[in-house]
Amino acid sequence: MTFSKDNASGLNRQKNNLREQDEQQERGLKILFTANLKEHHYKNITASFPSIELVASAEKEVIDKEIKDTDILVAWGRFISKELLQKATKLEWIHALSTGVDEFLIPEVIDSSVILTNSRGIHREQMSEHVFSFLLAFVRRQFDYHNQKQDSQWQSLEMSTLANRTIGILGLGALGEEIARKAKAFDMKVLATKETPRIFPHVDEIYSSDELDKILPEVDYLVLTVPLTEKTKNMIGEHELRQMKETAFLVNVARGEVVDEQALYRALKKRWLAGAGLDVFSQEPLPGESPLWNLDNCYITPHVGGASPDYVKKAVELFKRNLTAYLGGNVLPTEVDKTRGY
Repeated sequence: MTFSKDNASGLNRQKNNLREQDEQQERGLKILFTANLKEHHYKNITASFPSIELVASAEKEVIDKEIKDTDILVAWGRFISKELLQKATKLEWIHALSTGVDEFLIPEVIDSSVILTNSRGIHREQMSEHVFSFLLAFVRRQFDYHNQKQDSQWQSLEMSTLANRTIGILGLGALGEEIARKAKAFDMKVLATKETPRIFPHVDEIYSSDELDKILPEVDYLVLTVPLTEKTKNMIGEHELRQMKETAFLVNVARGEVVDEQALYRALKKRWLAGAGLDVFSQEPLPGESPLWNLDNCYITPHVGGASPDYVKKAVELFKRNLTAYLGGNVLPTEVDKTRGY
């Protein structure tokens, strides 16, 4: 087809008509962000969707006022409450700025027609690296060597490797798949769980979550990446920990409540388990009196596994993808099944 000036004018008219239709869909739509993002992130959204009304505040008084005629709420879980949802009479959609949505799953959300989406997928690179920072620090004794350095000690210690060892990944979502991919780069055998098992690249054996007894005795390293649901709460307790090798190492980047922390403490203290790397806890911040602080075989980070310089940029771009789908009447890319919890 020859591209002429007339053709171009016709195409431009079509584009303008489509833009007008989009603006009509956007017009009157109010989005409330309960997050302190930098101004350029909000401008990024309004530049793409110029007809929307966007309000941003983390102040309770402002949120309580603005929620009454809000169509779309973008928030962290700590802002979600029964009282807030009762005021949100126009609300159609909640977008979580996190992957985990356990704090969002209150009855007022679950039992409503409100759509819930999350930010799954934007954490995979940094969180998988965080997992391997725990694993490498353990097998190469980095914390022990750091402690020796404080006393000017020059002493070699017995070390291990990741190569030719077995890693178990409980929860094969976007993060679990990225951990599996990186594990293969270290020449590891990969076992994993998935609610609906199927063939995955980089995974040698896959099981349902009801088959932990087939995985736990085999793994040298166990990584928890499952969402927090009624089924996964305390899924790793004393029974499960005693099935693992005494030389095994556990990493939790899921939610603290996935593990029975008292049982984990006993396992680490009595050396049923060689060590653990924990980024999440049942109570955060982790109380100063927690006995976990005093264990030399427990590595602790303050729920920072998902942190990265471009986290917010990725979160905003993902929200825009969902918003485009919403305005077009399509399925939202990261919609959450509210009954399953992920």
